[in-house]
Amino acid sequence: MDFLGSKYYNINQQLLLLTGLWPYEKSKLTIILNFYMLAVFIVGLIIQLTNIFISVYNIDDFISYSAYVIITTMYILKYCTFCCQSKKMKTLFELVKHDWNDIQHNENELDVLQSRTSTGKLITIVATIIIIMTSILFAVSQLLPVIIDIMIPVNESRSTHLANMTFIIIRYNNSSYFALFSLIIVNILGAIVMTTTETTYMILCQHLVGMFTIAGYSAKWYEAPVWIQKLYLFLMIETTIDLKIILGFYTPSIEGFFRVSIIC
Repeated sequence: MDFLGSKYYNINQQLLLLTGLWPYEKSKLTIILNFYMLAVFIVGLIIQLTNIFISVYNIDDFISYSAYVIITTMYILKYCTFCCQSKKMKTLFELVKHDWNDIQHNENELDVLQSRTSTGKLITIVATIIIIMTSILFAVSQLLPVIIDIMIPVNESRSTHLANMTFIIIRYNNSSYFALFSLIIVNILGAIVMTTTETTYMILCQHLVGMFTIAGYSAKWYEAPVWIQKLYLFLMIETTIDLKIILGFYTPSIEGFFRVSIIC
């Protein structure tokens, strides 16, 4: 997108490009990225379902493992929904572009819209930083016991707690490394997808609030009684006329009640 306010949406654009959800980009690389993201989520879901059938023997473990399944399913539904609605998202961005082009010559309306969208951009930046830091900490917390176990082996493999909505203890062995790495990748990619989609919705809502605010300012004029509108027009006309008061020695000129010039 290239318009006056495009700088407020560039972070959202980069996030959407990173996840293959940018509606203006439909190249082969984007299609491959879409299939890759879905494949990662589906494989992660299959691994989690397999763990339920193999490792779960009581209701408490079933509830704990089901939390991962529900979260991964949410990632898949969110990603698929955004992919299927790409045309509508493109239409929304076109409307955003049209709104910016319409008000670019009105400074007051432009200030209102810039204020709202700058807030949306700030929230996007904060959310992106938080998700990056959280993803790094999550990956380190899960991989650190594995690295220590490899460097300083013991008779029994160390256990770790998977940081998510619930805590599940997984004993590391040679066959569970793939499950661990897949779980880390699924959660990191899922967090990125959720952040990307939700911040995009948020900044579009901020744009909508800005447009409603502008419309509210315009509506106040039309909702005012006719005599109030006439009074406003009278004041606007009169304040553009020079009013001169002669005091003998000099003549002050009051223009619009704001500027005073002394003529000797």
